Amino acid sequence: MSLRKNILVMTTLVMMVLQLILILPVSASEFNFAVVPQKPGNQIDLKKGYFDLKMTPCQEQQLSVALTNSTNKAISIHPKIAMTTTNDSGVVDYSPSKKKADETLKYNIADIVTTEKKVIIEADSTYVLKLMVKMPKESFKGSITGGLSLQEDEPEKKVDTQTSGMAIDNRYAYVVGLSLREDLKPVKPELKLNKVGPAQRNFRNVITANLQNTEATYVNQLKVDAKIMRKNDTEVLYESKKDMMQMAPNTNFNYPIALGTGEKLKPGKYTLDISAASYKNKWHWKEDFTITDDEASALNAKDVTIEDNNIWLYIISGLVLLLIVLLIIWLIVVKKKRTEQRRMKMIKYGKHLTIVALLSVTAVATATVPVAAEETGTDYASNGAVEFVPNNDPVKPVDPIDPGKPVDPLTPGGPNPGTPGPLSIDFASSIEFGTNKISSVDEVYYANPQLYKEEGKATANYVQVTDNRGVSTGWDLKVKQEAQFENATAKYKTLKGSVITLNNGQAASNSEGVTAPTTVKSVSLNPGESVPVMSAADGAGDGTWVDVFGGLKKVEIVNEEGVKESVNKNTDVQLEVPGKTPKSAVEYRAQLTWTLSEVASN
Repeated sequence: MSLRKNILVMTTLVMMVLQLILILPVSASEFNFAVVPQKPGNQIDLKKGYFDLKMTPCQEQQLSVALTNSTNKAISIHPKIAMTTTNDSGVVDYSPSKKKADETLKYNIADIVTTEKKVIIEADSTYVLKLMVKMPKESFKGSITGGLSLQEDEPEKKVDTQTSGMAIDNRYAYVVGLSLREDLKPVKPELKLNKVGPAQRNFRNVITANLQNTEATYVNQLKVDAKIMRKNDTEVLYESKKDMMQMAPNTNFNYPIALGTGEKLKPGKYTLDISAASYKNKWHWKEDFTITDDEASALNAKDVTIEDNNIWLYIISGLVLLLIVLLIIWLIVVKKKRTEQRRMKMIKYGKHLTIVALLSVTAVATATVPVAAEETGTDYASNGAVEFVPNNDPVKPVDPIDPGKPVDPLTPGGPNPGTPGPLSIDFASSIEFGTNKISSVDEVYYANPQLYKEEGKATANYVQVTDNRGVSTGWDLKVKQEAQFENATAKYKTLKGSVITLNNGQAASNSEGVTAPTTVKSVSLNPGESVPVMSAADGAGDGTWVDVFGGLKKVEIVNEEGVKESVNKNTDVQLEVPGKTPKSAVEYRAQLTWTLSEVASN
């Protein structure tokens, strides 16, 4: 029998591709009460929308904030007093934070100002919230700062364990700034560089430099320029520049220097060269630091942008398998040769020996492909009119392309009334990224356009703010992703490293002769960090303003039937989903909080 018949080699390759479709449910939130601070006689500047008070040691004072509920149902609020912090984006946060008080902070405003723990505002009524201020006995220089955070209580949403997908819940908050001063003389800021070392930000490797403001004063218009080199070398490995940052009094934050997508931390000794400037104040430091083998290995293993490179493992495994097959073939050939020699010898002696050797070699290779769940966004509604006198009525949404024209955006459950009050968030688009096939590689998904009741009308996503106070004292709009997308019941509970980015924000209004608010051109959301979206300085931002995120473009997609089609997408509103992140076929949710503030400007 021939060798070909004696050897049976069977190779079976089985590939299983799971294509799960994720549809994003969305929900909208309302801001159902107006907030009007009642400024006392010791207000330093009556034009300021927040409490900026001239105080004395041991002084006790009651402050009032009028909360007006214009709906037909009662509203529950848990007012919170929080110290100011500076987050790792270089943004001052007046909302409650998990950050610890800086070691240089002498007085925490949460110990000085107290208020009611819970407030019920009855339907169609006004409630006057009381704040009690009790100043320290000792005098101080500079400012004690913080914020009164107001947000309507909402019932906890039940997680749908039967639905696959991802949802973003929009919520809205209002913050009134608090600043207490005894001496109005300006305090010179002083920055200090603390610890430098490797870390991670949203599951991406960075090197952080902790900057500390040791004085009781704001550091405004902060610029930072950081470079990292190998120790005793001049070649710049990593670099970061950022401006328009702000630090709160007596706070610190970790300034991040990114390594770059997919780049691993390498053990060794390094030098940080970093400069900072705020107006005429300048600082410069050089600091050596070390990245250990253990630190690099641990952080590299968690970085969602670093791909596991197992090519050499595959090559070695293949070579070993090939050697085994060749060895088997060689043994069979040798055995066949010996058998033939014996047969010839038997024939010579007149004897016959038949040897039948059957050998079956079966190799089965199975390959599994990790699947990457895919996600999408959220929605909310209202309408727009410019007022130049205080007005508590809700303002409806306006057309972002033609801001003088009211529109009716399509939102889940129908349009919601605008946030009441003379300073209000009127509308925030839902952010939906459509239906996409799961991918095991890094993907960037684009948002669906904002649609309207008017058939065929579509625009880019946007957010709308109205300032009808008539005092031109400015305002700030920030957004915070409270936590990463999560589902507590899933095997893989969080979508590690997913990032929402809002690009090319542009301010638009039908107001004439009014200075426009400033928009941030690119906003990447890191869970737990507030980032500015749009802000109006003193004398700016009166009337109704929209911040439009980019524009619409035709994008080719493959629909559920597997057919290619060209559809409108907002390519400036993006969702990045790492292929390396494991996902379960469940609904993941995240919450965006849009906060409108009357606080100290940068």
